[in-house]
Amino acid sequence: MTWPPSPSPSDLEHDRKRNLADVALATLATEGTRGLTHRAVDRAAGLPSGSTSNCFRTRAALLQAAAERLGERISADLAALRLREDASPQEAADAVAWLVDQWTSADRERRLARYELSLEATRRPEIRKTLLDIDSHVRTTVAELLRGAGVPGADSWADGLIAYSDALFLAHLLNPRPGEPGDLRPKIDALLAMVTSDARPAGP
Repeated sequence: MTWPPSPSPSDLEHDRKRNLADVALATLATEGTRGLTHRAVDRAAGLPSGSTSNCFRTRAALLQAAAERLGERISADLAALRLREDASPQEAADAVAWLVDQWTSADRERRLARYELSLEATRRPEIRKTLLDIDSHVRTTVAELLRGAGVPGADSWADGLIAYSDALFLAHLLNPRPGEPGDLRPKIDALLAMVTSDARPAGP
């Protein structure tokens, strides 16, 4: 037996579908939902015509695969936010700030794809359920981080932080100011300072 063992056909199929779903997310970000077709994904992936339709027979299946892949990638980000049990409020704030900064600046493409899928979700219940599950996971994780660091009202603050990050991204997307950096971290840090202020010990 050779080592490492050759991937099984099922593993290869899974990797192929995952890679195509990643390309579908990128296509959503650049071309919008109307531009997401099997042929568009084939072209972007550099594959022969018909490759994507062999994996995802319908456009609905392709959209659903993109939504599920979005959830996998967000889950991977959330898994990186583990803090020790005695983490300080500032450490929790830093973790949340990294997450929001990742989604609003570093991973702009994925955020755009998320908005495009949200429009489709208004007409496709299966995509709506997937996106709602993703949102619930994000809110639960952020709230747990804040709660573990002793932040009062962690659930409400988690909702506020997520809504604020969405608003910041949309504002910058629609009306970028000349010379203004794409990094939104300073604004996020200012809000997190308010979030954690009640959890800080009183001075002498």
